[in-house]
Parts: sequence; C-alpha cells; structure tokens
Amino acid sequence: YNSELESVETHFRRAWTTPKSCVHGSWLLGARWIRVSDDLRHTSDVLPHLNPFFLTGMPPMPTAQGPGNLDYRIATENDLVGVQFGSQLGACILPGLLVSGEAKLGVYANQVDQHTLVDGSPNPTPAINDLQSSTEFAYGTDVRASAIWQISPLMKVRAGYEALFLSGLATGAGSFSTDLPLTSVSTGGTSGSTQFNLEDDEDLIYHGFHLGLELGW
Repeated sequence: YNSELESVETHFRRAWTTPKSCVHGSWLLGARWIRVSDDLRHTSDVLPHLNPFFLTGMPPMPTAQGPGNLDYRIATENDLVGVQFGSQLGACILPGLLVSGEAKLGVYANQVDQHTLVDGSPNPTPAINDLQSSTEFAYGTDVRASAIWQISPLMKVRAGYEALFLSGLATGAGSFSTDLPLTSVSTGGTSGSTQFNLEDDEDLIYHGFHLGLELGW
C-alpha cells in the first residue's frame, strides 16, 4: 500500500497587530491544488487442496483445486483545485520567541480517476481492467501550531505540529471489493456493468511534526 500527498497554495494575507505588538494575527484568502494518490495491491497464492464445499462424483467427494494465485490492484488519483480561507494568531511569550496557531478551510472540485486491475491463475475470463472517473466536491481543514525563534530580523526557525483533514476522496482501501466472484465488463468506465464502485466519499487525515527555516527580505 502506498499513499502520496502533494500540495501547492498561494494566499493574499491581511495582517494586524496590537498597539504593543505582543499579539498579532492575519486573515488570508487564496487558492490551493492538492493531489492525493493511492495504490493498493493485494496478492495471494493457493496450494493444491481438496475443497470440501464443492462435492463431485458418487459418492460425493471434495473437489481437487489449485494451485492458483490472484493479483488485485487499485490505483486512485484525486486532483483537488479550489479556494481556501483562514486566520492566524500569534503572541510573543519571551524576547525572540513566539507561539502561533493557524487554521484554514477549503472547498475544492475533485477530479477522481480509479484504475482496477485483477489477474491470476487460473485467469479470470477475461482479466479485469476497469477504469472509472468522476468530478465531485471535496472539503478540507488545515490546522497548525508552531513555536518560532527569531534569530534575526530576517531569519526565523519554525517548529510545530500540523494536521490536514480531507473529505470527499477516493482511496484504494475504500474502493477494495470483497464481493466474489470478481467480475467486470466495464471498459473505460463508459459501458457495461461493474462491481468495482467508485467510492469518492472517503476521509483522510495527514498529520505530523514540521521544522523549517524562514527567510525574509
């Protein structure tokens, strides 16, 4: 299983500060592009065995089956483009040391593409190659808490923790089908029928620590 996140954003920021400059903040409005890619691959192997659930002959005897294998792969890609707005609030707690919090909300159009491949031995008839796509709304919340050390008027070190919550995505795990047998006559998602539904209402949370150097001029 592999999941990747890419993001680019640009903002217009309006800053404000208190008379003594101990507390400051800003409002922001901007645009953002986010790409979330998921790749889920499930493989299995079966040794020769007697299947007690399939009886043949007289008297009925378990059927010999195997060997066999299955390769089941789902790749999803979400391209989100939209607007976001938010605010930032900070305070100086010691000379040269600041704490800051920031929150942003976003609304996006999400172009979703899903590719499902199923193959194995004995091979499905035919091997499954299913493509589906859709465009839906997605939503996001981005929050961040930071401590900032002012090394010089133009240099800062920033460290903290942040979390990005996204809703309205397609993921490999969310689209994984457990219905048997695996069948599909869909080609390019434009004709036929398929059991591989495009589940584009999944939620994801990315979170972790951040550390960076900030330069100004």
